[in-house]
Amino acid sequence: MAARDYPPENPDDPRTGPARPREYGVPNPNELSLPQKLLMWSRWILTALTVVYCVIYLALLYGLEFHAENSEFLSTMMYAPSWAWLLPAIPLAVLSIFIYARLLIPLALCVPVMIYGFMDLHWHNHVTASNPTFRVVTNNIGQDHNKKYKAFAELQKADIIALQDASPERDGKEAAGFF
Repeated sequence: MAARDYPPENPDDPRTGPARPREYGVPNPNELSLPQKLLMWSRWILTALTVVYCVIYLALLYGLEFHAENSEFLSTMMYAPSWAWLLPAIPLAVLSIFIYARLLIPLALCVPVMIYGFMDLHWHNHVTASNPTFRVVTNNIGQDHNKKYKAFAELQKADIIALQDASPERDGKEAAGFF
């Protein structure tokens, strides 16, 4: 801990040293060389960028999880792949390796937040149906896929067949004949 900076005994004497005692290992900013100043400023800038990224990242994940249906901006962002929000962390991590390695910790914490918090990744076996199930298949018959779809529906042994873009006048008898 640095000693307390007391006023000089004689106020008319000019000070020869720094304005206050410095802590051990902390250089006086006036005594830094240009490369040391550049390193100091790059660390500050990289720290600020990392903090801004982490805050925006967490706010975005919170918004996508709880408010995306009510916001036009967030609802369009829901269609991007979830891992895409981690892409800005790559250049930040590369710079952190060379400039300030401590910043890798918050960047590394963003990955499990995405995987286990937002994407809900859980390790489990394949789910098998335990109760009686039924199969539902759909077909857009307005696109004239009737003939190809008939073989597919028979192969799947569908219990329910939903026909999209069907009209009773145009497709009623033909669809009833197929299915």
